[in-house]
Amino acid sequence: MTSDRVVLREATLADVLARKDLGRHADIERMFGAAHPVSSPMSQEVAEAWIAELGGEGRVEWVVEAEGAFLGVARLHSFDAGSARFAVGFFDPARLGKGYGTEVTSLVLDYAFGDLDLEEVTLAVLAFNERAQRCYQACGFREVGRVADAAVVDGEPFDDIVMAVTSEERSKRT
Repeated sequence: MTSDRVVLREATLADVLARKDLGRHADIERMFGAAHPVSSPMSQEVAEAWIAELGGEGRVEWVVEAEGAFLGVARLHSFDAGSARFAVGFFDPARLGKGYGTEVTSLVLDYAFGDLDLEEVTLAVLAFNERAQRCYQACGFREVGRVADAAVVDGEPFDDIVMAVTSEERSKRT
């Protein structure tokens, strides 16, 4: 699947080196809910294992390529009676806040409501991740609930905001 600047595709061996080279960044790990986020390199073995796990049973998963370079992953998972959960993660801090998330989310929603004929897509986002919340809202998601103290980051508890968008809501926006 493609948009103007992003491609969602299957993982390749070249993605192992790209994932390894990006390593881990504390700011990004924090947004994923890491208990004690730190920046660190990633070994070849960890990158290989990480790529090998993509597209496992019960989920549809893509590598996100932005303007020709590996950026992260997007997935639909936890399929249940016409619904699925969405997750997206980018690993290059230099390319955050550039609108790639909105393009990726729109592509995945088009696939979910078109090809998969789902009725609803949900997600959970940490309450402090305002950039992601704005992205999801721009794609039609609305807050439907909260999970109190869903993650403890650097010793401080944070809620997950649960968001959802239905096929009908999405079709009114496009």
